[in-house]
Amino acid sequence: MGIVGLKVRAHDTHIWNSISKSDAKIIYCSGVSAEDEFKNWANETRPKKENIVLPSYFSDGLDDLCNLLEIE
Repeated sequence: MGIVGLKVRAHDTHIWNSISKSDAKIIYCSGVSAEDEFKNWANETRPKKENIVLPSYFSDGLDDLCNLLEIE
């Protein structure tokens, strides 16, 4: 599962509760400013699941995101 440009916000439970329950590998691409917040959320809600952070914005991280998602 790729997440692009979506900041972790506790009040957005309709988004983040569903994501936390997913067993999918998460690749989070939202720039350096949101990296720590996502890591904290992932450590609290998905500690034993695969969570990868791309500390870049979409245009810079698209190739990495596609490779991690195995998209050609």
